[in-house]
Amino acid sequence: MILIKGSNHVEVEKYANIEIQKVAKWAGDNKMRFNDQKSKVMVKTKKRPKNRQDRKIFINNKIIQLSNTIIYLRITIDRRLNFNHHIEEITGKCLDCSRTL
Repeated sequence: MILIKGSNHVEVEKYANIEIQKVAKWAGDNKMRFNDQKSKVMVKTKKRPKNRQDRKIFINNKIIQLSNTIIYLRITIDRRLNFNHHIEEITGKCLDCSRTL
């Protein structure tokens, strides 16, 4: 997980691309590669973004998909950082397990 903070979306996009290039170079030097299909970007901002689709953050020269949720260490994190989506997922799994018993 890479966390980037900036004063505006242009600054964040610039720093994110720089840091991702560093990580991708390290991975290449160590005979690894990041899957651009599984990589996601989540934007957390105090202001409501005008157009979320204009963000262009790249890995392996491909644009990373924007997402409202990210799974990190099996915990679902949403843009509001309130874990409601994660709790709903776990509750659903528990209910499914109890029905099969």
